[in-house]
Amino acid sequence: MTRARLLWLVLPASIAAAFAAGLALGGSSHEATAPAPVPASPPTAAAAAAPRGLSADEVRRIVRDELANAPARAAGEAATDKADAEAGDPDALARAHEVLAAGMADGRWSIEDRAALRQAIVRLARPQIDEIFATLFPAINAGQLRLDRGVTPL
Repeated sequence: MTRARLLWLVLPASIAAAFAAGLALGGSSHEATAPAPVPASPPTAAAAAAPRGLSADEVRRIVRDELANAPARAAGEAATDKADAEAGDPDALARAHEVLAAGMADGRWSIEDRAALRQAIVRLARPQIDEIFATLFPAINAGQLRLDRGVTPL
């Protein structure tokens, strides 16, 4: 047997033996140790002098008052949210329609079209965005609008 061949046989066996001996003698020297416990700090003077707080009856009264006023407050907030959602920028909606019309005219959707639509959409309300999408995605799916290579619709 040649010396090189003997080296290739002995070397892996030596490495395995060294690994087994290391495990048997105590494992890794990089074992994690638990952090030292932090001593509890004494209560501060402010915490010791603070009043106990509200009584259970006071908390019950506050919760009942809040629950009684919640439906009226929620209805007012919902009406405001709905009005805000329905209101959008009409100029942005017109711009989005222009971008769609330009893309539909030449039958391709370019990165410039996408960028222009993104700029218009950020100023639209959800119903207006849905209106734009109801035109854009069916046109893509029907093959009326072809995406340029590497361009996503949005």
